[in-house]
Amino acid sequence: MKFSFIIPCFNPGHLLIRCIESIMNQGLLDYEIILVDDGSTDDSISSVERYLNLPYIRILRQKNSGVSVARNNGLEIASGDYVFFIDADDYYVTDSFLEIEKKLERSLCDIIFFGYEIINDNNRHNDFNVIENIYSTELSNVKNEILEHLLTTKNNIEGYIWRCGYNRKFLCANNLKFANGIKISEDYLFLFECLICSNDILLYPKKVYCYFLNEDSVTKKFIPTLKYDMEYVNSKIEEKVKLFLPGLKHDMDALKANTFIRIIQNFSLNNNFCSTCKYASKVRLDYKKNLKICLKQYNKFTIKTYFGIFLSYFHLIWLYLLIFKIKKKIM
Repeated sequence: MKFSFIIPCFNPGHLLIRCIESIMNQGLLDYEIILVDDGSTDDSISSVERYLNLPYIRILRQKNSGVSVARNNGLEIASGDYVFFIDADDYYVTDSFLEIEKKLERSLCDIIFFGYEIINDNNRHNDFNVIENIYSTELSNVKNEILEHLLTTKNNIEGYIWRCGYNRKFLCANNLKFANGIKISEDYLFLFECLICSNDILLYPKKVYCYFLNEDSVTKKFIPTLKYDMEYVNSKIEEKVKLFLPGLKHDMDALKANTFIRIIQNFSLNNNFCSTCKYASKVRLDYKKNLKICLKQYNKFTIKTYFGIFLSYFHLIWLYLLIFKIKKKIM
């Protein structure tokens, strides 16, 4: 069985070496590493020059076009039975993939889920316990259970694409690709669409992936396109829910309410308090219906998120933003 590891690269610096070596140290006999240089301007590619002549390492170069294009281009030339996406500043737990290989040889599947560790941020949500619980209860419909947990914000499953392995023939047969032109939540949409098309899902309840957060991580920066990107993703997911998952249509309100909170949090990272309050009041009009419905769905949210929804609906968004601003300063 052959594995393909696709690494999109844009100025990852010295961290790329750690990423590549974490794959090489898995003990696999048949695999390939596909580096997709997305127009890097640092010395990250030259720092791994000594590896580029190895027969199992391939490099694609493209002008800076974004991570979605990079992953799609990598996927086009991949030849493995299963494809794994890994970000250039992350890495794998040593000796994880021999066990994954054995599991897949015993039972072929469309998608295999595994756990991950978060490095450098103890406050960030990790869904490992959720995956463990689904695995231990041996549910007959794992697919619907995962989809439901993807849509909620409490005890949710995070939509990171690197926390799965994908059967390459399955991806090709269903023409599954990343949406070009969006910078946030593109992985969430890809994973959701993969799940919709899948028939066989395996769970591997062990931590395999190390998600490294640093000061340059996109999740800590202001993202100018976040509102457009998240609303675009929500619209695509809503289309799929209406067609294939009508029983989960009420979960879309929770997803949209959480999107509203994320939009105003993001805006506040690049604007003063008064401007953010005005902006939030304006955006609130588009989400008022979702916020109202979610007032009765408190069991679907963390206390923090529900608090934001409650204050936003009752025109107290300024109070939520003030608390958010104080919290950011403390942290």
